[in-house]
Amino acid sequence: MSKFKKKLVGDIRQEQETAIQQESLRQQHGIQDKNVIVVEKSNMVKFMIRQLSAIIKFVTTTMILVLAAIGLLSIIYPNIRSELLTVLLQYYDSLKLYFSM
Repeated sequence: MSKFKKKLVGDIRQEQETAIQQESLRQQHGIQDKNVIVVEKSNMVKFMIRQLSAIIKFVTTTMILVLAAIGLLSIIYPNIRSELLTVLLQYYDSLKLYFSM
């Protein structure tokens, strides 16, 4: 019996999501009639933009996690902390030298 309830609940949720999506598409395209179903076809440009944005989000999230891990390690271990400070000071000096010319 629980199979049928899960299926029924899933179907109802999907119908509600479809109705919400159709309402936003109608507002986006300026359609007032409730009996009209808007079908948005996917094209290559939209696909590429979505894929590029997903890749950028993944790379950004990965970089943030790596930087957070480095920061956490530098806080926990004093040897790493001193080395990190040394590297950051060298980097700062090189940036000052680069922009002063």
